[in-house]
Amino acid sequence: MDASPKSTPPAVPSHRSGFLRLPWIIGVAIVGMVTILVGIVLIPGPGPGWLIVYAGVGILATEFPWAQKLLVWIKDRAKWLVHRFWKKPDKDT
Repeated sequence: MDASPKSTPPAVPSHRSGFLRLPWIIGVAIVGMVTILVGIVLIPGPGPGWLIVYAGVGILATEFPWAQKLLVWIKDRAKWLVHRFWKKPDKDT
């Protein structure tokens, strides 16, 4: 058994239906992709480039299951990095 439980992505909301469903999905896709592209442009400079990319993935995750899985993977990697590099050293050593 693995000691750290894996996060599971929530289900895609199904409350939006009817004739506005497709325009809503297209709008979320456009906003999410533009946010990711802005983040990618800002990565080389000083600033929150990666944070903006992750926010774009979060926007896409509101409607797309693949983006939810990607967001869970990103969160798991971030937790691993925090544990790996900011772990307090043992007092016994």
